[in-house]
Amino acid sequence: AAIYPQDGDSLSRLMASADTALNDLKAGGRGGVRLFAPAMLRQAELAAEQFGLARMIIRQHLAEPHYQPKVDLANGRMIGMEALLRWRDADGELQLPAKVSEAFNDYDLANGIGEMMQTKVFADMARWRTFDLPLVPVSINVTPVEFLRGDFARRLLARMRHFDIPPAWIEIEVTEQMLSSRHAEFIARDLRLLKAQGVIITLDDFGTGHSSFTHLRDYPIDTLKIDSGFVRRIDVDPSSLAVVKAVIALGALFQVKVIAEGE
Repeated sequence: AAIYPQDGDSLSRLMASADTALNDLKAGGRGGVRLFAPAMLRQAELAAEQFGLARMIIRQHLAEPHYQPKVDLANGRMIGMEALLRWRDADGELQLPAKVSEAFNDYDLANGIGEMMQTKVFADMARWRTFDLPLVPVSINVTPVEFLRGDFARRLLARMRHFDIPPAWIEIEVTEQMLSSRHAEFIARDLRLLKAQGVIITLDDFGTGHSSFTHLRDYPIDTLKIDSGFVRRIDVDPSSLAVVKAVIALGALFQVKVIAEGE
């Protein structure tokens, strides 16, 4: 909806404002009413800018996986890695995913970047094997819209077979918010298929949203990941310490591993 005259003093401007409100509503789900606000237009302009940047990343194959180690605190041994999306701008400066965060809500762009990252990660792992380097599980972040194509799991497994990567060496990270989204049915189906093939499933950002024990009960979760925001504050914030302790206790209770993010 858009209201005359504050949202537009002509038919074309009113329709444009109403269309902006419609797109804003659709981004959060189907159904409902949304009244236009100027902030929506600024958000739409930001999204358009980020979409253009994401298209350039895909077109020029600019995505670079950067690997963050996972370390066992008991012995200091590296037990895994997380593949993080990075790319370089025209000046060669390394850029973070936040620069294209809106693109991860777009079906085509999220899939394009996701598939590029998967291919480059698997190619790296295959190259490491040729040098007889010992492999550790590598985790890959997945966005909700990547599951909407209906064959995400099958395509991922096929790409792994192409590079001869054993499923046990790949970890898929999903956020708890994804399991409560309107795409949860698609996500659950593919996670179960991947789990059956030996892929590791990690629940990221646990404790930052509407945490539910049913997620641990109903989904094939292997690992809980504590958000770095809690970990950084455990020395100064008793509530953050309590959250970290509670998640560790839940991990033991549900027999899943626990990863704590932090520097």
